[in-house]
Parts: sequence; C-alpha cells; structure tokens
Amino acid sequence: MFVRLWKEMRQLGPTFLVVNLILLALGLFSHFTIENPNHEAYLLFSTWGLWVVFVIGVSLLSVLLYGNEFSFNTLDFLLAQGISRKRIWTEKILALWILLTATYVSFSIGIVIIDYRAGFVPRLSANMDELVWAGFIGGPLLIFAVSAAAPLLALYLRQTHTAFWLFVFSPALIYIGALVIYVFLVILGLRISIEFTHFPGPLILVFLSGFALFRWSFRRFERLEIRPGISGSETISKEWVILPKVSMDILLPNSAGSSPRLFAKEMRLQRVGFVLATLMVFAWGVSYAMVKVVLPDAIWEESGFINSIPELAIVLKVISVNALLFALPMIFGCDAFAQERNLGVEPWALSQPKSRLSQWSIKFEAAMIPALVGAIVATIMSDTWNHMVLSPQATGLDDGLRAVMGPHEWNLWTPLLLFSICFYTSSFARGSIQAFLYALGIFVATVYMVTVGRYSLHSIDIPLRAIEGLLDYPGFGFLFPVCLLFLLFSYSNFRARQDFTSSHFVPQVVAWIAVVGCLSIA
Repeated sequence: MFVRLWKEMRQLGPTFLVVNLILLALGLFSHFTIENPNHEAYLLFSTWGLWVVFVIGVSLLSVLLYGNEFSFNTLDFLLAQGISRKRIWTEKILALWILLTATYVSFSIGIVIIDYRAGFVPRLSANMDELVWAGFIGGPLLIFAVSAAAPLLALYLRQTHTAFWLFVFSPALIYIGALVIYVFLVILGLRISIEFTHFPGPLILVFLSGFALFRWSFRRFERLEIRPGISGSETISKEWVILPKVSMDILLPNSAGSSPRLFAKEMRLQRVGFVLATLMVFAWGVSYAMVKVVLPDAIWEESGFINSIPELAIVLKVISVNALLFALPMIFGCDAFAQERNLGVEPWALSQPKSRLSQWSIKFEAAMIPALVGAIVATIMSDTWNHMVLSPQATGLDDGLRAVMGPHEWNLWTPLLLFSICFYTSSFARGSIQAFLYALGIFVATVYMVTVGRYSLHSIDIPLRAIEGLLDYPGFGFLFPVCLLFLLFSYSNFRARQDFTSSHFVPQVVAWIAVVGCLSIA
C-alpha cells in the first residue's frame, strides 16, 4: 500500500512543489515591502494572490489525480494491478488529501504572515482577522469540495487541460443557475436573502454534495474503460476534437495556401480557449441581462444592491471579465506549442516545408490575436457593466462596492506579460499544464524581483494599483523589453527544438535576471 501511495504522491510531486513554493513566496512578499509607501497595495496583492494560487493549486492537484493517467497513457497499467478498483480509488484519494493538507499548511503560513504585517496598516488590520479565519475555516471546506468534484470532471473529459480550466471557471455556471432562480423568486414576490451568515444551510449542502460526488466519482472509476489515444500522449474525448472544428474547413477553400491552413490548424489547437471565452461572454451577458433587461426599474430600486439579484450578478461579471482579461491570454499562450506535444503531432509539425521563423510567426499570430481580442472585449464589457451599475438606478449601492466597481482604466500590459511568459514556457514544457505552472512561478518571481529592486534598494514611490494595474509602471518602458525578451526566448527554443537540452536555460535565466534587474533599479 505504501509503495502505491508513494507512487501517487510522487506523480503529483512537481505540481505540489511549485504550488507550495509560490504560496510561501507570496506570504514572504509582504515582508520586503513593509517600509514601502504602497505597502497596503502589496498586502492586497499578496492576499488575493494567496487565495488565487491556493484555489488553482488545489484544483490542479485534484484534476491531475486522474488526468496524469490519461496524459501519460498509464491507465491500462493502473487497472491491470492485482487489486480491486475500490482499493486503487481509496489510495489515490488518500494520497491527494495528504498533499492538499500540506498545501493548506503553506497557505495558512502565508495568511498568518500577511495578518502580522497588516498590523502595521490600520485600515487593513481590522479586516485581516476576518480574512484569517475565513482562510482557516474555508480552506478545508474548499479542499473537501474540490477533491470531490475535480477528479470526477477529469474522469468524464478524459484529459487534464480542458478539465482544469472548465473546473476553475465552473462557478460561473453555478452563479448563472442561482441568478435565474433568484430572478423568478423576485418576480414572484419572494425575497430570500443570499447572505447565509450564521446559517448552516450552505455547510450542510457542501458536505452532502461532496459525499455524493465522491460516490459518483467512485462509480465512474469502477466502470472506466480504456480508450486508445489519438496518436499521442493524451486521450481526448471525441466531442472536444469536433467542437471547435466548426468553420475553418468552410472558410478555407481547397486552393488556400499552406500558411492559411497552418493558421487554421493552430486555431483548432486553441479549442479550450475558445470554449472558455464563449462561456465567459455568455456569463457576462446573463448577468447584464438579468440586471438591465429582465428586472424592471421598480424591482431594482426596491431591492437595492445588497441582498438582491445584483449581488449575484456582480460576482458573475467579475468572474467573466477577469477570465477574459487574465486567464485567456495564459490559455492561448500555453497551448501554442505544448498542445502539439499533448497530441503527439509535434514531429509532424516540425517536418512541414516551412521555415521555423514562419511557423513561429503563425503560432504567435494564432495565439496573440484571440488573446488581444479577449482583453479588449473584457475592457468593453467591464466599462459597459460599470456604467450600468453606477447609474442612478443603483440606489442601494454602498460606497465600498461603488469604489470597487467604479470607472477605471484596465491595464493591458499585465495580460501581455502573462501571454509572453506562457508563450515562452510552452516552447519547452512537456504539456500545457506544465507550461502554466512554470509561467505562474516566473510571473511571481518577476514581480518579486521588481519589488525588491525598485523599492527595497531605492524606495522609489511609484503608484501601484493592487490587482488590476499590478505592473502599470512605467508601461511601455518597462514591460515591453521584458515581453520581447520572453518572445525571443520562445523563438530560440522552437528553432532548436530537435536539439533542445537543459543547457539552453542557463543563458536565458541569466538574461532574464539581468534585464529585469537592470530595469527595476534603473
């Protein structure tokens, strides 16, 4: 048993290590900014970063529990063992819970460090205690719920990449359902508060749903059948191969050249990004329609903002806009090169009668164009929604939420940096998920280097918005060289792909540290 348990933990080990290092780094991030005038902004960034990385890490570890078996084509060896499937399933869940518990410990350490540093900021010290207790209590509940639902989704989709991103943004579907139900309750004249403070209903629902999902996951694993892979390392459901292939064959005539067809091929490989973008636009449309169209002004004015439909709608809007603005560039960047390795068609792609520069350019265009369009659409969606919420009809909107939802300028440089880093990591990573993990670590390390260099050494006071404009300074002068550096690295890796070795990383790491360091202290 212990040998098999260690095998499961070792398989998830690299992901577990990266996630925990990022959590601890974000906790220590506030230690080096205590003397900075923008210490409050950095505390907010560290706090939100901890929660985001914790949710992503728990979800990713849970999806990889079965996703790795599909990615590495080891499912047949797993099921061929001389033990029952019930025992295999139990050992897998036990190994997952051990790793998730250790991840929760790292998350708690980061929360405690931030809570201690928040004592130096009077505005935040009162709210941080509530955040600490929310982390201590909500962390185990999150682990229980995610470890029950995420493996089940991976078992049904039979792959990792799609299952992970759909699961991360699945709350949007839940909010859509809750919003529709709540609209009908309001229209029927029923008023039910959506604040469940001191109410055991949600807690009971989480436990009952969790046990039901665990039972469902076990039954699915018990009836799991082995399917042959698609000439590569990842077994993909037929639906996910056909779904994005809607219009490319119709738009391209038989006389189309090789470059347009290679571009169409790259667009098909980005199917996960297009599915997620469609889902998020639909979620935003539902939130906007519910508040602006479905509800008459009288109901809007009577119900106000708190404890009403707009509270659900605003969460749905925040999820959809942030997904398009930050997650979508990462998905398109990670899938640019690594998706071909997932499918096992990279040797065929490299043998095309096109120069490496031409192929790299086509990949860059196919990934960059939808990512940029998504960021622009997210900006328009956010401004449209905010203008509607801040209208005189929103009589119940308090000052705190008005400040959060107030007019602002979305920063497009941060999505560009995320895309460039993911595009670079995709050029050498074994798969899209691995590229995403590497990119997350590089992004946090870049922000950390900038903070230490710019503020600890020189104490330069440059305005910084905590979340949306994290790297807003000084715009083109700082981020453009860093983005260009990662793009050049990606081309270098792609050009030397057949002869690529770990020695290629040494000059790239040195150049990255030198460029970011020089720009930080300049």
